[in-house]
Amino acid sequence: MKLVKENKVKKRAVFYDGTYYYKTWYFYDAKWFDQHIKLLNLYIPEILNDWILKSNSMTIVMNEIKGTLANTFIHDQAFFNKIYTACLQNIKETRPYAHGDWVLSNIIINKNDEIKFIDWDNINLFQEIAISKKMEFDLKSAFGENYNNYVTNFSFAK
Repeated sequence: MKLVKENKVKKRAVFYDGTYYYKTWYFYDAKWFDQHIKLLNLYIPEILNDWILKSNSMTIVMNEIKGTLANTFIHDQAFFNKIYTACLQNIKETRPYAHGDWVLSNIIINKNDEIKFIDWDNINLFQEIAISKKMEFDLKSAFGENYNNYVTNFSFAK
């Protein structure tokens, strides 16, 4: 099994075995984990394959979402429109919950040009204003100095 990503501060790691991704939290919080599993099953059931709860860790086993990470695409107006539209649609579909982490490394675009969101650790109940501010913050960090111009010229992706 290959280590893909690790965050020692947040006590979690992601592994890949060639078929599945394993996200492990190195602590125990059964109440949070149970709620997290329920939300994943509700909003993105295609990703969850299994879960493992131990006395010192919690792991979700996830199906691979095929595609290309959005942070590798050219950042132009058309790409911004596509991402912004997908984020707004995602918020609408999961309301009153929200993904909560709209960085481009959490967005995959597949060969059919469909956008999928990954890394649902932050899914939670959010007030509308908080969702808007967090999405704006994440997309500003992704699109940098071009963000304001892209938002001004935004039109929904076709």
